[in-house]
Amino acid sequence: MRKKTPLNKQIYLSDHYTGNIAKTFQREKDINILQWDFSVEASLVVKLQIESLLNYIVKNVKSKDERRCKYLLPLQYLFRYVKKNNITDILKMEIRQEKEYELFVPKEVKKNSGSLRKFIEFCRRILFISNKEIDWSANVWYVEGLHINPKRVSQGTPILSFSFLDITNSDNRKALQEYVNYLICVTSMKMNTIRIRQTYARDFFRYLEQCNLCIFDVDYQITVKYMKKLGTQNLKSQSYNIKLNAILEVIQYLQTRNYIARFEIPVLYHKEKEIHTVNDIYNIDEKLDILQKYLYLFPETLRIMCLVLINTGVEKGKMFLFRDTDFYWEEGTSWLRIPGENRSIPIPSILYWIIIQYMKRNKLTFDAQLFHNERGKKYSTASFADAVSKQCSKLGILDGEYIFKGSMYQRELCRVLYRSGTSLQAIREYMGYSTEEVVKDIVGWKDEKVAIKTQEFFEDEKHNLGGKLLMAKHDKMKEINQLESLHKVDFALQEIKNYKDSGRIISVTELSRKTGLSKGFFYKNDRVREALDEVKNEQKEEQLGIIRKEIIDYSLEKQLEVYKRELEKTKQENQLLKRENEKLKKALDKQTLQYLKLLAET
Repeated sequence: MRKKTPLNKQIYLSDHYTGNIAKTFQREKDINILQWDFSVEASLVVKLQIESLLNYIVKNVKSKDERRCKYLLPLQYLFRYVKKNNITDILKMEIRQEKEYELFVPKEVKKNSGSLRKFIEFCRRILFISNKEIDWSANVWYVEGLHINPKRVSQGTPILSFSFLDITNSDNRKALQEYVNYLICVTSMKMNTIRIRQTYARDFFRYLEQCNLCIFDVDYQITVKYMKKLGTQNLKSQSYNIKLNAILEVIQYLQTRNYIARFEIPVLYHKEKEIHTVNDIYNIDEKLDILQKYLYLFPETLRIMCLVLINTGVEKGKMFLFRDTDFYWEEGTSWLRIPGENRSIPIPSILYWIIIQYMKRNKLTFDAQLFHNERGKKYSTASFADAVSKQCSKLGILDGEYIFKGSMYQRELCRVLYRSGTSLQAIREYMGYSTEEVVKDIVGWKDEKVAIKTQEFFEDEKHNLGGKLLMAKHDKMKEINQLESLHKVDFALQEIKNYKDSGRIISVTELSRKTGLSKGFFYKNDRVREALDEVKNEQKEEQLGIIRKEIIDYSLEKQLEVYKRELEKTKQENQLLKRENEKLKKALDKQTLQYLKLLAET
């Protein structure tokens, strides 16, 4: 039931928040801000929306000055504006009406209110997500209120909303909304993919409005004209074909919904020939080595984030969500729990130790989010890329190139793991790939097998075109190569021994630079690899002894903190149960007394 306060105040409120709001308004000095006259002729939907916003503001905005200047006054003028212009729903306000509202608000109010467009955005968001049922006719949809499976929302660059404000024709907007509704509710596409599809469709609808056309006017000729227009945009063949397919899907959907008459389009005639290219980063291994060499000059947060990507191959979007509790020690191994996935991966103990030191220096609280940008907010893929590129340009390395573009750093980690003898299955499980075929393609397994089989084939004399003469030459060349290889092995072993004797930390990159031998030589040659592993293991054991002790101590502290929190939670629950028990006892005593009184009277 709803009720009105006396007419001198003229506030229309819901029963649930009347007490809180009444107390709040009693402290306001400006009597004008109290006048919320809901008795005037206005849409019932608008009245309920204003009431909902009023209740939300009073309940959630604690600062009196901020509440009055940035929320209540703009809301009061919004209510006046929608009443004056007979607007029936705030969620359906047009861009034109937003601009009129900005002009409607007095200058002295604007001065203290901040951005009125942001206030309209605030109103739309609160109203949309607070609706019990999704309002698919709203001009802006907020993903927060669409009840989307979290797996469909990108963690790195999340899509927050879908706007239809720039489509002014009501029929065109309704058709576009139905199409996006279909993508969200029927398909299993991720939000970023749906945003791309919406963008392509929206460009098509904009073209129609520029030509003063409605969706019902679309036919074969108009569609072909738009395709020709796409051809003038200097798009790559692949991008052009993607856009073309997206528009054809929109048209086919609208045809099934009877917005457009059915007609066939010769798709193959309009498509362009694609030349498939692999967008690999040239010399990714060398560039990652250069980056690691200069990482000590990076700001601390960026430095550690880059180390995490290089050493774990985790997706960037997942890394932005890391918390302290995602890193843990179990059964003598350091582990990283991947956010949003039901799996953990082993990580170098030194990396976990670095994370612990980072947390201590920055005094991060238990279960706190680890990585924030300079403004204290969560990184996005774009802001992280920009920050890394700026640091590279500042230090004069990599020509400012962003080295973590796409999945190239993950592919390089796969190759490093494969060269170190890790099985294809283990790499698949570690990286989270769906099949081993993906791993085979990344590490060049097929090319390697073909090379081995080719060598075996031509080593057979009968397959050699030159017969015995060529075989004799081949044997001689093989003997020379073996001697040269032995010389390289001895040279590499001596350098490894020098590193061991001097006590320096051994590095394959430094060995390769000093000897002129490739890094792959140190991994593939069995003797060299055995000596290298022996020295590495000795050096690691010395360092890891101290690191493991610190990690174990920190893990015990963290576990103790978990126990303390659980104990505190149990105590609070116990107190609530005690209070409930006391209430029940009092109620029982009261009923007992009443019962005894009735017995006495009878």
